[in-house]
Amino acid sequence: MIIIPDSNILISALINGKGKEFRLLTGSYKNLSFATPSYLVSEINIKVDKIRKKTANTAAELSANIAFLLQHISVIDEEVLPGRIAKNAVQLLRDIDLKDVLFVALMLHLDALL
Repeated sequence: MIIIPDSNILISALINGKGKEFRLLTGSYKNLSFATPSYLVSEINIKVDKIRKKTANTAAELSANIAFLLQHISVIDEEVLPGRIAKNAVQLLRDIDLKDVLFVALMLHLDALL
């Protein structure tokens, strides 16, 4: 089974390196894997100063934690998503929250859970 964690899950894992989100994302599971659109990496890099202020970590420690988390998650370039999948995701989210389109599109593409 593939799970697509959204930005909030990864940011929570970075803020609390001992919390359930961090343990979930970095654990070893026989039939479970994680994938996320590459957009998430950009979003984390944009918010890195906010994240660091909520932790006791130095910039170097936070960078190491980001790298460690990303070793456990397949980062997928959005360019590989077929146009029909993206259109489907837009239709599903048009009345909810379009900022999550890439996560839903990847979920549809990989037949994953969100």
